[in-house]
Amino acid sequence: MDIAPSPSQTRLQELRLLLQRASYAYYGLDRPIMEDAVYDQLYQELQGLEAQYPQGITADSPTQRIGERPATQFRSVRHRLPLRH
Repeated sequence: MDIAPSPSQTRLQELRLLLQRASYAYYGLDRPIMEDAVYDQLYQELQGLEAQYPQGITADSPTQRIGERPATQFRSVRHRLPLRH
């Protein structure tokens, strides 16, 4: 007998997929699919659920990754003065 995922597990998966798609559209395609404020709100919801259910954290979660590959139309630029942190 299969056990249905809990509502929290389902929401975690939904948020991961939504945020992954939004991140790819923003960074990879340079075609945002949602406003930054909406992304931030969903990201914070995901962080809250992961804090509440740490067993639901996955390696592919947007909270565990840093960005996406930049869109291919962007080109590298060599700066005359090196950038400093």
